[in-house]
Amino acid sequence: MKLHIFNPEHDLALAAHLRQFTAPHAGRQLRSDLAFIPALWADQGDLVLVDDIDNARDKVRHLGEHLVEKVEFITKLQLEHLLKTEFIDCVHPWGWDLSLKGELERIGLPEIMLPTDEVLDKVRAISSRQWAAEHLQQDVVLADNFALVKECVMKWGKAVVKAPWSSSGRGVKYVSADEFRTNGEYPAFQRWVSNIIFRQGGVTVEPYYNKVKDFGMEFEMLDGKVHYLGLSLFDTVKNAYTGNLLCSEEEKVEIMKKYISEVALLSARQKIIDIVEPALKENYNGPFGVDMMIAAKDGQLELVSCVELNLRRTMGHVALELAKITKPQSLMRVDFDGNRYHLRVLPGKEAVNES
Repeated sequence: MKLHIFNPEHDLALAAHLRQFTAPHAGRQLRSDLAFIPALWADQGDLVLVDDIDNARDKVRHLGEHLVEKVEFITKLQLEHLLKTEFIDCVHPWGWDLSLKGELERIGLPEIMLPTDEVLDKVRAISSRQWAAEHLQQDVVLADNFALVKECVMKWGKAVVKAPWSSSGRGVKYVSADEFRTNGEYPAFQRWVSNIIFRQGGVTVEPYYNKVKDFGMEFEMLDGKVHYLGLSLFDTVKNAYTGNLLCSEEEKVEIMKKYISEVALLSARQKIIDIVEPALKENYNGPFGVDMMIAAKDGQLELVSCVELNLRRTMGHVALELAKITKPQSLMRVDFDGNRYHLRVLPGKEAVNES
């Protein structure tokens, strides 16, 4: 029996690196509203931690009636009582961080079931954009002062500046040399960069790419080996995730062939495995994903083989599971209606399933 936890505030918790961390309201709301999601990949009889059991059962029913009885939804209070009499084999969160470990310690999970602080430090380090810049990316500059950031921007004309740890759509700034020429030292941007450097030790600066298509590859690290799970074809708006295409792996490969050869995709996949596997071997078991893009340069399309390394489960992993139980060529979206977040499956523009 495994315990599954959806903690989407994970990236922010990595940045804070505190045993007691309170996520912003939006992060707490997302966790509460979509806490049922692990039912998609959990095994029969597993536990899924939620705030409201009835609400979770109602939401997951929209995705598949069989999911309702597959798992047992459990609240923190119920889990605390359960741990006094029963044993849980292992914990499978969305992502491991010090804040989640502290939360589970307070609930009463024994120390032997949780990663050590030393392991979590290593996971945090590999989760940093600095690690990806040093191991998986090209032409990325690590800057610990504003002068170097400005130098890169003026040299490239346009650049993307990122905090080492941040959640999707946050901690990322697009800046151009024209903005420096117009705004002088560009004080608002300088304050942002200086604040990130003060809190996180530096920023990454990379050339701006003329993006044509977002996509990613999803993996799982298991017993010292990286296993490839599939492609993730997704959309973003202002660097924030908006949705995933749900279809077979063969269909996704055919779509990508419009932009890149299958051989190039296989080569990019193997490169990731060769680099990431030895780094994770002693430190991490679980899912991870690498975001990529196809960009246009000098009239040609090129592969940017790593935009982000997400050392956690991703919405691409969710899409891979949903694709197994939905109609082909559907779209998975996470929408906010002003009050709650919803996981929706849309065929074209009309919703058929909603939770």
